[in-house]
Amino acid sequence: PQVTLRPLLLDAVQARDLATLGYLPSQIDRLQRSMVSEGGAVIVSGVLGSGKSTLLAAIMSSIPSTRKIVTLEDPREYIIVGAHQNTIQRSLETEDDKAFVGKVRTLKRTGVHELMIGEIRDRQTGQVFQDGAESGLNVYTTVHARRAIGIPDRLASPFIGIDRAVLATPGILKLLVAQVLLPVNCSGCAIPAKDVIAGRVDLPVRDAGGWTAYLERIKRLYDLDLKEVHLRNPCGCPQCQRPGLDELSGFMGRTVAAEMIEPTEEFLELVRDARNIELDRYVSSLRRAAIDDPDDTGKSALEVALYHVSQGHIDPREVEPRFEAFETIELRRSLTGTRRLKAVA
Repeated sequence: PQVTLRPLLLDAVQARDLATLGYLPSQIDRLQRSMVSEGGAVIVSGVLGSGKSTLLAAIMSSIPSTRKIVTLEDPREYIIVGAHQNTIQRSLETEDDKAFVGKVRTLKRTGVHELMIGEIRDRQTGQVFQDGAESGLNVYTTVHARRAIGIPDRLASPFIGIDRAVLATPGILKLLVAQVLLPVNCSGCAIPAKDVIAGRVDLPVRDAGGWTAYLERIKRLYDLDLKEVHLRNPCGCPQCQRPGLDELSGFMGRTVAAEMIEPTEEFLELVRDARNIELDRYVSSLRRAAIDDPDDTGKSALEVALYHVSQGHIDPREVEPRFEAFETIELRRSLTGTRRLKAVA
């Protein structure tokens, strides 16, 4: 037998400062700008426990009280002041769309402006999303996808079944977000990486190449200045130590590393044609700032996480498990470069 518990604080959500959650100034501007125009969807993605519902609740709680907010959730996770929240109960054994029928039939007659769908996970929730977005409502929802560029693919999958022509219609997809949560170094005891390289602080060796090789690889891959990089102190300090939770010593809370995409015509054309590799290249081509610059345009969530690494907020060792090993990234780049050289030859 297995029992899974998900503790939720069922208190009313107050308007949250997105900066304190870890969002960069350019990301906050993008979120706020997406909420100004009427119609279209803001979709948040990530793995389980990545803070998707927290972001949605923070967004909904910041909407002016003059707007009518309706939520469809399975189940309700937060209390959002001023919202008309609906918990939809469905059978887990059968394709149960009756639970949504009554709500959806009357939804648009209630004068709703903002519709929040807790999660799009099947054809029933996909149909509700499509109906709301095509009707000109502001729709806010979540899906399970690791990358923002993967959101349209997930919505068009057989499990959800939204037509790509619909997803590629201008105005339907307004903002795509993918995020992870990363533990933050304790500012009271974090160890400068330069002290570890110089041998002034003894930490367990990261790999066969040692700390110098590990950090130099990151520098090579992302042109990252290592002078502000800090590593977690596993011993902690009075500021971060917790009785009985030694494994959390050296950490103080968590922060978000997010990527955001405002779909352009070029983006939508690639979505329509299911050209996912070209889509990845197109979004990457939009990047206009170095990794240690807070401008996130065109940056992946991994690159935003590395921005936090460059500021000393996150240990680079905490980035790899959420994405992939830096050594793997370097090997793939070298193989790609080799193939390109052969093609030119």
